[in-house]
Amino acid sequence: MATSMEDVLRVNHSFFGDNQEMYLDLENMLNQTSDEALVGNLGPVPALPVEQRPLAALVPPQLPTNPTLPTPRTSNPGVVKKKGRDEAARSRRKQERKKQAMRELEESLQQKSDEFKRLEQENLSLRHRHNILDRIIAIRNHQLGIIKQQGGPAQPGANLQSLPSANSLSSVADSSSESNSGANSSAPLALPGEDDSPPQFPPETTLQSPAVALLGMLAQSYFDRVGVEFFREMTSSQFQTLYKRHLFRLSEHLQLLESSLQSHQQQPKQLQVYLNQPQLPGSQQSASPQVLSAQQGLLREACMIGRLYKLASIHHPNVTSKQMVMHLETGAEGTPPVEHWRMLLHTLALSPEQQVDLLTVGQMYKRMMAGVLAERTQLYAALAANGHAVDHKKLNVMMHIPVECHLMRDLLRNLRQEKSLGWMLQGFFFGNTCTVLQFSKAIAYAYPYIPDAVAIVMTLWSDMEARGTLPATLLTPSP
Repeated sequence: MATSMEDVLRVNHSFFGDNQEMYLDLENMLNQTSDEALVGNLGPVPALPVEQRPLAALVPPQLPTNPTLPTPRTSNPGVVKKKGRDEAARSRRKQERKKQAMRELEESLQQKSDEFKRLEQENLSLRHRHNILDRIIAIRNHQLGIIKQQGGPAQPGANLQSLPSANSLSSVADSSSESNSGANSSAPLALPGEDDSPPQFPPETTLQSPAVALLGMLAQSYFDRVGVEFFREMTSSQFQTLYKRHLFRLSEHLQLLESSLQSHQQQPKQLQVYLNQPQLPGSQQSASPQVLSAQQGLLREACMIGRLYKLASIHHPNVTSKQMVMHLETGAEGTPPVEHWRMLLHTLALSPEQQVDLLTVGQMYKRMMAGVLAERTQLYAALAANGHAVDHKKLNVMMHIPVECHLMRDLLRNLRQEKSLGWMLQGFFFGNTCTVLQFSKAIAYAYPYIPDAVAIVMTLWSDMEARGTLPATLLTPSP
């Protein structure tokens, strides 16, 4: 059929109008006719298969009123604990590595700091040693200058017969009215402080200067004006007579000065001030005549005995070397005990700076003396090996110089080196370290012996080494 059911209904509706009942009856008739026609034409309609579902499947699922998250899958508890232990172990190892790195850094920093301190201390030691060497060289140049300047008699026309004796020289030192006997005798010689002019005192800036500088500012003593040959021909008895004469005078002035200052309730450390200026600190009226007289006399006698000892040591060292190991009262030879020098050190009251200077020179002395003694041991061994009988047949055939000649020459040079080192330390102690007061005390309190700087410095070294108080600058080995 070409037209559809909807078209027929639409036509019927338009034909019948709005009569609803007629429309319904006609519609029912058409439906029935259509069903019969279809059944008759096509035959019975086969039934379609219907899927059989349970009743519960047709009911829509009910959503839960309180939805919950799905429960995670749980693993083995043992595995979880093992993972925790591994992570803790890794964390500990990491912390240990950090701590180890920090310790290594601290150790490296400490090593650098110690190395810096060591180098700084070594630098200070080298600087101080360089300063000491400069002072030693200055002393040595001073000694050589005296030898060159006084290569001959200081007074023209003086000879061995016209040189004054020890007694006459002492008499001239006692009074300025006596003149020197000689071919060309000069005017009466005045001692420093005994002429009309006031004594030449050093300025206040040199109060702590060593004795050689302070005494050098005074007028020349009589011993600077006599001929060099006097000291070269001086005997031990002559030296001892002059030394003891000025020693007793120096002791008198020193005792008077100390007693005068104690009566004025002055501190001992202020003694150096009174030795270098003609008046007491403060007002002019506070100057005691006794103190002024004592300090002038002490300066004068210190100058005399210092020049005597220095010039005799330079021009005739054998005399002074012999006197240094002799008891000035009994004349017996022998070295004083160590306690004698220890008491003298206590009397001198050396400052810490003076102690460091003396110990530094003492270290140099010990190092150089070790080389001198080692060479001497080899020379003694060589002399013993070559001390055989003389081969007269060989002497009659050709010129022969024994090996002992060369060995004795080297041995003499070695002995002179030892003596030179001793005088170097002696000159540094008295001429570049001690003040005038300390120099005077060393001369006075060392009696009945002549003060030995080597023994004093070595005693100071041994005492401080025993107490463990050696300066840090000495712990660095000398180059």
